[in-house]
Amino acid sequence: MNGRSSLIDRLSTISSDCPKLIRAEVLDAMLDAVSAEMGMYGTCATDTRGQRYFTSAALRGHDQELIDWIAPIFERPALDAPWLPPNTDPREVNTFIRIKTFYPTQELHSTQIYQSLFTPMETGDQVRVVLFDGSHFLGWIGLIRRGLAERFWLSEERKLNGALGHIRAALAAADALESKTLDNGVFGVSTAEGVIEHASPSLNLWLNPERQSYLTHRIRSIDGGTAACGSEIFSGAEIRIVRLDGSSGVRYLITIDRASIMRLDPMNWLTPRQREVAEFAAVGATSDEIARTLEISPHTVRTHIKNIYERLGVSSRLELAEKVAE
Repeated sequence: MNGRSSLIDRLSTISSDCPKLIRAEVLDAMLDAVSAEMGMYGTCATDTRGQRYFTSAALRGHDQELIDWIAPIFERPALDAPWLPPNTDPREVNTFIRIKTFYPTQELHSTQIYQSLFTPMETGDQVRVVLFDGSHFLGWIGLIRRGLAERFWLSEERKLNGALGHIRAALAAADALESKTLDNGVFGVSTAEGVIEHASPSLNLWLNPERQSYLTHRIRSIDGGTAACGSEIFSGAEIRIVRLDGSSGVRYLITIDRASIMRLDPMNWLTPRQREVAEFAAVGATSDEIARTLEISPHTVRTHIKNIYERLGVSSRLELAEKVAE
């Protein structure tokens, strides 16, 4: 069994109703897959004064000195943390990136993360990802190797990105389980067939035949692989569906009217050329028409559209048009 399959297998068997345990198991699986000394997870919110602060954090690893050095950072305001910049760079979204390939050497040495962490702790390299589930910010993950000469390899970056869907799904489940809406809010659990097995009183009040039909169709599409988990606006509400894998089979957690901590325009997930192709495709242009207009080959257009579908989590021109319209 190759390393990628082993990582995916470990992530696929995570089953817990404890968000902290889910995040710890995700980090442990990634640390073992790429032999890193430490892994960290963090997400943040904004208070009434506009100050961002950490709402969830997890540190795992075998280097206690490194953990002890980093742990106090999570007690500071989020914008003071060396790995959370004020504005999310689209290149960092939903893709694991080795920091030494993301920044030129001179630019890296001038960054806060290098001065605050790499230099004093003699840290060699880091691979990191900023995770979104649809437009909802899930958090930030970083894996660290100790030793000035150490680095992550491209093959290890590819291994992590190959399992990214499973990583994101597990963290989305932890995020939803931790949400305050689960205390007294509108939520429920459905089977893969769209049958709601458990529902909060508020969900029962919210449901009507049209909304039930929508949820059933949406969950069946997700389970059948023709649609992706995430958030959508329907009937004046934000509906979020998260897949839960457990010993009793697949279930789907549904939350209604969740307040998103951070939003990012989905089109920012695309390169400039992909945005051009997406806009033409969304208004009904064929691959040949797009190729002639942009002076590229139809094969290149089809490759762009495939990558656009993957980045935006859509599977058809109709879903692409809806995403572009957002």
